[in-house]
Amino acid sequence: MEIRFKEKGILSFLKEFSESYTAIDISKGGLSFSCVKAFAIGKKLAVKLQIPGETSFVLDAIVRRQQRMIGSNEKITGVEFMPFGIKYRQNSIKSLDILRRLDREYM
Repeated sequence: MEIRFKEKGILSFLKEFSESYTAIDISKGGLSFSCVKAFAIGKKLAVKLQIPGETSFVLDAIVRRQQRMIGSNEKITGVEFMPFGIKYRQNSIKSLDILRRLDREYM
């Protein structure tokens, strides 16, 4: 699975998503990936998931940890998905259903 991200903010809809990165780990609660970009803990991101055989979708997430890899400029970044629901600014239930199905298939 590949992911792309962009930082959330006032004009984030004008920003492009980052280059593609490979997800290290994913669950219905969040994911981790490695990249060279440094993020502040608590930074909000829009994360685009590109899963083979699936339509790509975007989830709002928040950076919870970042740790530099020994001998590399890359950092392992862990994000938590924002809540799922039907209210404004919540991730869609459809996205949660896809994550649950993937969890059953691959875990």
